[in-house]
Amino acid sequence: MPDMTPRDVILSALRRQQDELIPFEFTGFNRCAAARFRQQTGTSDPYAYFGCATRLGHIGFQATKLDLRERFMAFHHLDPGLRYDSGPEPGPQTFYLNEFGTAHLPGSDDAYDEYTPPAAMRQADSLEAFEKYPMPDYEASYRHAHLAEQAARIKSGNLAVVGHMEMTIFERAWQIRGLEELMMDFYDHPDFAACLLDRITAGSVFCARRYAQAGADLLRTGDDVAMQDRLLMSPEVWRKFLKPRLAKVFQAAKAVNPDILICYHSDGNITDLVEDLIEIGMDVLNPVQPECVDVPALKQRFGRRLSFWGTIGLQRALPFGTPADVEAEVRQRIEQAGAGGGLLLSPTHVLAPEVPLENMAAMFRAALQYGQRK
Repeated sequence: MPDMTPRDVILSALRRQQDELIPFEFTGFNRCAAARFRQQTGTSDPYAYFGCATRLGHIGFQATKLDLRERFMAFHHLDPGLRYDSGPEPGPQTFYLNEFGTAHLPGSDDAYDEYTPPAAMRQADSLEAFEKYPMPDYEASYRHAHLAEQAARIKSGNLAVVGHMEMTIFERAWQIRGLEELMMDFYDHPDFAACLLDRITAGSVFCARRYAQAGADLLRTGDDVAMQDRLLMSPEVWRKFLKPRLAKVFQAAKAVNPDILICYHSDGNITDLVEDLIEIGMDVLNPVQPECVDVPALKQRFGRRLSFWGTIGLQRALPFGTPADVEAEVRQRIEQAGAGGGLLLSPTHVLAPEVPLENMAAMFRAALQYGQRK
């Protein structure tokens, strides 16, 4: 398929329309790994360095102009020795607030930050507290007026457009209420949980609709709802509190553009929820961790209705194996999940500093070599 653009390759693969070319997408580095890569290579662009053309283009809402410190500090009781830093790269002994009011104590990457819910919300014992808690100003035009132009520019460069809205409902909720507290609310105070989840869902519905209106090809949603070997909650609790709300988010995007691809992300083993997610409109599952799920079994069971984004594990070959081990894993994942289309190959998370440069090179090299299926 010599005339296919990178956008064509990714979208046709995820729509299971072709399997001759298996696209590869690099998930990036954590903060320490990014610094190490720049030091080792003299560049911050792994796609260019390793010669990979199928990168994605990302669009997103503008940062809020609200004074987050003023808006949320009354809800927090933080160590007075910590300094507030609103910049993108806060240093040691600093924290910053996201627009949901969660305090972040920086780790090596966003994924490893310590999330501190507002103390006042962890202690909240009335429905009124949940009804009055401030939510982001997503609907303000300055947040999203640029999205269509941004998407058009990406498409003019022959890239697929992704609208990012991971931490769609559940993760936002526990980062406001506290994980233990929210889990208890599911049983002891379902009205508290419903109020908070509904308010977050309303914002996510608006964002999903705007991304679809702007021309996104793929909507990246998700919440981590699983551990390595099981769900964080029973399937029944997930179906009661999260499934119908996720359905509203998916349907909001599909109502605008029925062809938009809905990706759902959850680390861990979410096998028990896959059928439910397909039912409400999921098209693509991410990250499909081979240490947690049976990739061939998922492909056999759901491969005619579902595509997969990820599958290259980060717990074995990439950090601890040889380049030959990495090459073998990439080839294996393509064989397990690539037939009939439906695979966007990528690591299952951002790379950590433990991954050697030669293993990164082997991953890119093998993806390009074995992704050309005969």
